[in-house]
Amino acid sequence: MASTFFNNLLATPKARPILCTATTQSQQPTPPPTYSPTPPNRQLRTPHSGYHFDGSARKFFEGWYFKVSIPERRQSFCFMYSVESPSFPRKLTPFEVTQYGPRFTGVGAQILGADDKYICQFSEESQNFWGDRHELILGNTFVAKNNSRPPNKELPPQEFDNKVLEGFQVTPLWHQGFIRDDRRSNYVETVETARWEYSTRPVYGWGNVGSAQKSTAGWLAAFPVFEPHWQICMAGWIEWDGERIEFNNAPSYSEKNWGGGFPRRWFWVQCNVFEGGSGEIALTAAGGLRQIPGITETYENAALIGVHYAGIFYEFVPWNGVVNWEVNPWGYWFMSADNGRHVVELEARTDDPGTTLRAPTMEAGLAPACKDTCFGILKLQIWERRYDGSKGKLILDVSSNMAALEVGGGPWFSPWKGQTSTPAVLKRALELPIDVDGFFNAVPLFKPPGLSLQLAGLQLFLFLNLTGKYACQYTSGCIDSSNGPTQEGFGTIGSVASREHRRDQMQGRRGRMAVLLVGSTVAVRRKGEESAQRQRCLQEEQGAARRMGEVVQRQRQEQGRRDAGKKKVQRRLS
Repeated sequence: MASTFFNNLLATPKARPILCTATTQSQQPTPPPTYSPTPPNRQLRTPHSGYHFDGSARKFFEGWYFKVSIPERRQSFCFMYSVESPSFPRKLTPFEVTQYGPRFTGVGAQILGADDKYICQFSEESQNFWGDRHELILGNTFVAKNNSRPPNKELPPQEFDNKVLEGFQVTPLWHQGFIRDDRRSNYVETVETARWEYSTRPVYGWGNVGSAQKSTAGWLAAFPVFEPHWQICMAGWIEWDGERIEFNNAPSYSEKNWGGGFPRRWFWVQCNVFEGGSGEIALTAAGGLRQIPGITETYENAALIGVHYAGIFYEFVPWNGVVNWEVNPWGYWFMSADNGRHVVELEARTDDPGTTLRAPTMEAGLAPACKDTCFGILKLQIWERRYDGSKGKLILDVSSNMAALEVGGGPWFSPWKGQTSTPAVLKRALELPIDVDGFFNAVPLFKPPGLSLQLAGLQLFLFLNLTGKYACQYTSGCIDSSNGPTQEGFGTIGSVASREHRRDQMQGRRGRMAVLLVGSTVAVRRKGEESAQRQRCLQEEQGAARRMGEVVQRQRQEQGRRDAGKKKVQRRLS
């Protein structure tokens, strides 16, 4: 049945999609794009929209992905930007390598365009990169124009063109730039230059239309890899390989990633051009083998599926059900999930050989690490779930021949079959409607970079220890800074620290602080248990204070040893 569907989809001519009108120079041009500055507190802003760099010297990257689909031509343009180790705006000196260890630095701009042709411009320097702390606004100048000072914020299009010869700027409503291929990609067909300018209108975030938008991992951001937005390109154009392609009302998509590096192995499926359904439909699905933050080299499977259809958001994540997958090294993707209310299945194939793209890696920086195509054949179905777990009424049954498909990392020696789920206590915690934004608005000094939550609900406990990491946690009114599970909660799941981060903190790159912020209890206490709960909480807090003292003592000892080592290195160099 499935094979028949894919064969028919490959062979049957497609009806003219109604979401997009694309024109070339030989046709009547579309209206020029209109720029609008980004308004404050805009709607449909997902959590973690901002730039997450916190100023520390830990290993860090952040990446952004923007895709424009042109259904009439069955072509897509995928814009990918990344910044690595922004605390070092230039390549490290030998002394800095001795002090901090090896770091990969720089800014990259890649485009996978029409006919899977490719362009990449990369610089090892990031001093001309900028990003807004709490909004999806960023840009970079590779080459300034007429000795102009590179911008460090959003500019009107003409002013940007007057200052930037090669570079880009992106906002939720506008995207423009010009890059030149740096001739480092001899393994793929490239184009010399690319120029683009288009406006967008946000349609979906990660949540229902008209509702507060969520993080892909709930309020803990335990899987902070994909923070998607879906948009409609109001109007614009792209100059690509000597051709100017104009478009109007074209479906668009964006997402971002951040952390120490990409997962060890991952897969990804995205599509917002479908046939067989009415209205706007959008899909994002992904999975990966990611390292659990902490000291040990421990990895876990993580996966999710998100579908927007008829204004409703269908979310399938480990804490509301089970996600299964089977993905080949290349050519076949299958995922299924059950969230207790609905069941989803997606199946994608491609005969396209794919294009090798670069991704930020821990071992080699921005290096060829994944393979993509925008010519995937996809079938997506959603059913209501019956009480016995079987499939009920069919809600959605659509297909596409313009799915974006990706596999990355490795090794990929054989098909990867996996399943992911979440312990019950963590499920309950992640389902809480925590008002993170309201909490940080009360104490804006401690609002983490990149966070822009607009949720409603209960308060939370936040613990900032002197390593600079933060851990949000749900217990019965207690707070625990340990790395192990507690009797009624969990430890530092969602931590953004790494071993390098902790080491950098011990070296004094940032001011040390220990802040304990206590909110109201988030557990419903039973009668007669308040006294026992309070006693248990007091013991937990005393234990946390004792452990903090031990950490301080160890850090001071480590600092002394490192100071002595630095002096030895300085004497040798002098």
